[in-house]
Parts: sequence; structure tokens; C-alpha cells
Amino acid sequence: MAGQEAVQKFCAYCGSDGPFSREHIWPRGIIKRVPDYDARYFGNPDKVLSAEHTIRDVCTACNNGVLSELDAYGCRLFDDYFHLTDTRGAPVHFRYDFDLILRWLLKISYNASRSVGIYTEYLQRCVPYILGAEDTIKDVWLLAVLVEPVTGIIRGVYDELPPYGVRAARVETAEDVPLPFIVRLVAVNAFYFLLVITKDGEAANFALAKRLLPGKQVPRTRRSVWLRPSGLDTRDVWLGHMVDKDHLYREHFARRRSKSGEGLVSADLAATRSSRPERHPFQPHTSRDTGNRSRER
Repeated sequence: MAGQEAVQKFCAYCGSDGPFSREHIWPRGIIKRVPDYDARYFGNPDKVLSAEHTIRDVCTACNNGVLSELDAYGCRLFDDYFHLTDTRGAPVHFRYDFDLILRWLLKISYNASRSVGIYTEYLQRCVPYILGAEDTIKDVWLLAVLVEPVTGIIRGVYDELPPYGVRAARVETAEDVPLPFIVRLVAVNAFYFLLVITKDGEAANFALAKRLLPGKQVPRTRRSVWLRPSGLDTRDVWLGHMVDKDHLYREHFARRRSKSGEGLVSADLAATRSSRPERHPFQPHTSRDTGNRSRER
């Protein structure tokens, strides 16, 4: 437009001026591995869509280079572990490369946070580590949680809903006082990862986070960890979001002219009567970032 100067654009990772390409918040390789991922919540705008969530502030070199390598590692983890939606049978011996998994999870979280403009400044500090320019990072702590299917009376019959889908969100705790860290969630099916990031960028004593949050620490000093079901189920971690955004999911499926008489997963979750007491030790924020539910049931 006449009289207005174009805003200079720089890559969110390396700072170059392009050329740019679309960066998927969730890698396409992961999306292809969850074929029923067809109702995706977008924090900006506040909608549920079928489209893939992308951003356009990443240069081609970063997108096709180091970030693509991290996504390839994430896809390998999916094939080995993250495909699981029911881990009640036995503990999972989770083998990992600490720096690769942490860099990948931080990349997804950084992408999601930029899409809504929340907590970006804290994750931006992690960019040199994400790119591999720094060998270690001192102000991030990683926890892993296994989420179980919810079982109970669903639409009049005993049934279960598995923790199927992917999600990136910020996590809020019940504390009334400001905390010295933020918490980010990156979830793939039954595997929920919590990224605890200090606000001041300094190494911190994470005893408070350990008290407030569920999960087992994924330590840098090891190559594997045994993960056991946490006692949290799909209803514990999804109910707040699905109730808050139920109308958006209903509008989405109505637009797609879903078959008459078919219920929605969000309604199923809200109506589930479980014999277990409700527990909400952490709650992914319901109005920001990205998430999904599977197709109509």
C-alpha cells in the first residue's frame, strides 16, 4: 500500500532474511501417523479446522536442515513408542537421546507459542540449543507422563476413550502466587511431556515444579527411563479443553455434515461417568496454542 513501508522479515531461528517456507507446527510425518487427526484446534484464530497448522517465519535452510533432522528423530520415536494409546499393560522402557528429544520438543513448543504470541520470549532463549549451536541448556527440566484411556459409561454403555492425538499448549497450575518458571506441554498420544523453563534463564532448583506437577523426570545423564502409568486418564487432561471448546468442535463437525446421530468425542468426555475421583494436578490452558480430537465417534 502506498505510503507504507514493508516490514522486514527475519527467520525465527537463524535470523536470516529468507527465503522462507512453511514450517509445520506439528511435523507432517507425525500428522501422517495419526490419520484420524482431522479436527485441529487453533489458538489463533480461536477455531477448530481440518487444515494443517503452519507458520511462515522460518527460512528454507532451517526448515529443510536442522529442523527437519529433529522431526525425523521425532518420527522414529513415534514408531518406537509414541504410537501407543494404551500403556496399562506394562511399564514402558523409554530409550532416548536427551538432547535430540529435548531440542525437538522445544522446537514444537516454540513454533506453537509464536503462533499465538504467548511465552515466546522464554522459548526464544532456547533457539541456539534447538539449532545445535549450544551443547547444553541449563534452565529447562523435562518430565514425562503416561496418560491412560478413560473408562466408564459413555452414551449408555461401558466404553473407553484413548488418549489419541497430538497437542502443544501452555500449562497452568493451581498456585495463586507467581512461579519462577513456565510449563509447556507437548503430547503425542499417551506420552505427555512437560517442559519446565525458568523465567530468568538461570539454572534453578526444580523441587517446586516436582511438587506441583505429575510425571517422571527424563534425566540428561541417562539414555533410558522406565515410565509407568501415572493414574491420569484422557478425561483428566482433556476435559477442561473439550468442555470450553465444545461449541467449536460441534460447529466444525456440523460444517462437515457429520452423519446424523453420531456423537462427538467432546460430548463423550463431558458425559463420561467414571468410578474414579476427579484429579486435575495440571491443566493445559484451554484457549491457546494447538490441540486436536479425533473424528466423530
